[in-house]
Amino acid sequence: MDALTLSSRCARTFPLAFLWCVSGCASAGTSELARLDAKLETVRTELARESERVDRLSDEITVLRAMRDAAAQDAAAASNMPRHLAVVRLTPPTREAPMPPERGVEPPLVLTLHGDSDGSTVDESHGEGKSKSLFADALGAFRRGDMTRASQLFARFADLYPSAAEVEPAMYWMAECRLELGDAAGAVRVLREMSEKFPRGTKRADAMLKLGLAYEKQGEHAAASASFNDLIRAYPHTALAELARAHLTQQEVAR
Repeated sequence: MDALTLSSRCARTFPLAFLWCVSGCASAGTSELARLDAKLETVRTELARESERVDRLSDEITVLRAMRDAAAQDAAAASNMPRHLAVVRLTPPTREAPMPPERGVEPPLVLTLHGDSDGSTVDESHGEGKSKSLFADALGAFRRGDMTRASQLFARFADLYPSAAEVEPAMYWMAECRLELGDAAGAVRVLREMSEKFPRGTKRADAMLKLGLAYEKQGEHAAASASFNDLIRAYPHTALAELARAHLTQQEVAR
C-alpha cells in the first residue's frame, strides 16, 4: 500500500472517529446532567422535609410554653387564695333598695354581677394566662386533626387577644385549617389579612407559600405563580423557595 492510499484512508477515517468521540462525550455529559438533576431534586426534597420538621418543633415549643405559663398562672392564683373563705350571697342587680339589716346582725357581703338581665355573667378576664391557654387548646385541637374546632379556637384567640405575640401563628394555622376543610377562599382571606397585619412577621415566608397553594386549590394559577415568585424573590435561598420553584415547574409542565 503506497503512501497516497494510506493518506486517503486516514483522511476518511479521522472524521468518523472524531464524530464518534464527540457523540460519546455528549452522551456522557447528558447522563451526568441527569444524575445531577436527580441529586438536586433529592436535596430539595430533604430541605423541604427539614423545613416542615423545624416548623413542627417550633409549634411544639409554643404549646409547651403556653402550657407552662398557664400552669404558672394557676399556681400563682392558688398560692394567693386564702385557705378559709367566707360564704357570700350573690345577687343580680336590682333597682329595689335593699332591706335594712336587723339590729345586732352583721349585714352579709353582697357581690353584684353585671351581665344580662337574666343574671348571667360575661367573663371579661382576658389575662395572659388565659390567652396562652386558649392558644394551646387551639393547637391541641389542630394536632388531634379536629380542624373545625381548631379553626374556631384560633379565630376566637385572634379576636380576643389582637395584640398577643401568638396572633400571627394563630392566623397562619387558622388558614391551614381552612385549607384542610376545603375552604380555599377562606384561607386566602386569612392569609392576606395576616400579610397586611404582619408584613415583617416570622411566618411571612410560610404564609406566601401557603397563599400560593390556596390559589392553586381555587384554580387561580396566575395568582398562585405571583405568590410563589414573590416568595422566591424575598427568600431566594430557603427551602420554602425551593418548594415554590417546584410548584412553578409543575405549573409549566401542566400547561
